[in-house]
Amino acid sequence: MEDMSSKEKMILAALDLFHSRGVNATGISEVLKRSKTGKGQFTHYFKNKDGLIREVVSYLIEVIRSGQAGTGYDIKDWVELEGWFESYIV
Repeated sequence: MEDMSSKEKMILAALDLFHSRGVNATGISEVLKRSKTGKGQFTHYFKNKDGLIREVVSYLIEVIRSGQAGTGYDIKDWVELEGWFESYIV
């Protein structure tokens, strides 16, 4: 994680925490602690938790589109993405 930007660190930390604990059970303070970043950096990039969630989803979409995610199938629309995402974070 050392070569990543603060934003990338927070996105990856949030993704990991969302996956293991769920979105609702993950607090911003946990994301900051895991990513070793600060609240000022968080508010600069995301403003609030909803902004972070949107960025995590955007990151996942890009990972899927680039073929880096082992989804096992092609996701063609929002319904399929939502189903895959829900199974991933629950």
